[in-house]
Amino acid sequence: MIEIIFSCLILFLPLISLKGKKILPFFLLTFIGANPYITALSLLLSLVTRLKQVIRVNVDKKIFFLLFAWIIYSLFSGLINFLNTVFLSEFIQLVLAVMLLLYIINTIQTMTRLKELFNYFIYSGIILGLLEVVLHTTSIELDTSSFIGSTPENITSFYLLIATIVIPIYYIKDKRILLPILLLGLISISLNQSRLLVILTFFFIARNFISLRNYFVKFFMILGGIAIIYFLYLSFNIQSIYDSNSVYSVVNFENNFSNLERLSMLQYSYDLFMNNSLGHGLGSSASLFINNNYTVIEEYPNPHNTLAFMAVELGFVGVLLYVFFFLTIFKFIIKTKNKNLRILSTNIFISLFLFSIVDVLFYNGVLMLVSFLLMGIVISISKINSNA
Repeated sequence: MIEIIFSCLILFLPLISLKGKKILPFFLLTFIGANPYITALSLLLSLVTRLKQVIRVNVDKKIFFLLFAWIIYSLFSGLINFLNTVFLSEFIQLVLAVMLLLYIINTIQTMTRLKELFNYFIYSGIILGLLEVVLHTTSIELDTSSFIGSTPENITSFYLLIATIVIPIYYIKDKRILLPILLLGLISISLNQSRLLVILTFFFIARNFISLRNYFVKFFMILGGIAIIYFLYLSFNIQSIYDSNSVYSVVNFENNFSNLERLSMLQYSYDLFMNNSLGHGLGSSASLFINNNYTVIEEYPNPHNTLAFMAVELGFVGVLLYVFFFLTIFKFIIKTKNKNLRILSTNIFISLFLFSIVDVLFYNGVLMLVSFLLMGIVISISKINSNA
């Protein structure tokens, strides 16, 4: 029911675009719960009506080359190796993500527009966080194809990390507003059982409060930190390491099923890459990984690692595209002169890079849109800061 409501709402996005209204605020509020296919259709129609703002020549040549090479090689590898409906789906995801990235670079050119985008990021994060808390703490069973659901999802945790932790820490100065949002983010991310993102959440929060100049707040943060350290000391034992729900289990490569399965998929990805260094073609991952002989569970559609995924589907070109994606973001972070904005961009970079190690950022439905959206934000931050 929730997915139907959000899907119906996002269908109004093209109408909003035709009326000349801003589409990103409404998109952020609705795509979190909408069906990915309806989201893609609505966003595509909206961006087509704003085509002048998408193809405007206001993009760094290196970014243009990266995007052009990505599209051309993806198309070539798919047509040569693996032309099917999965290829078509992944290619459309890429084209749509590129259009969204270009739209952001060409339209988010002032601090006012950037802050407005941050506002709606946070609003969407709060809505998603509250729904996740309700679904995970009640007996309501709800499985959807969107971020919202009662089943723990890594991609939901990732969006919550950005929308309720990373952006609010930079943007919200009033601690009376910030603390409840951070608490909501921490709880909802924990409920989705993403071990890496729970660790990142604690890291970003701790890093923020350590930098505070308010000694009164620092005093209570130190007390809270001591309590947390004591709790961790009591919890850090051999049982915690072998508990699959514990964050400590990330270092258990002896018998943690999730870790061992991931290692097996990486080994399989390496073997596939060595078998065809040019790539098996866009859309090939699902057929290669489902029913493979390397993992116990035979239903994995991808290797749960972005670099491995790109190496399998696009070969050494995919590896280069992965590297240049993050190098491009890093390049614009270095160009950002404002300290707070640079910290925000750095936190986005850290979140994207570390999450790419445990899941697939690209060709993974709306997650690809979020990844390119965040890349666009970092680029816009750098350009706005340079022009200020």
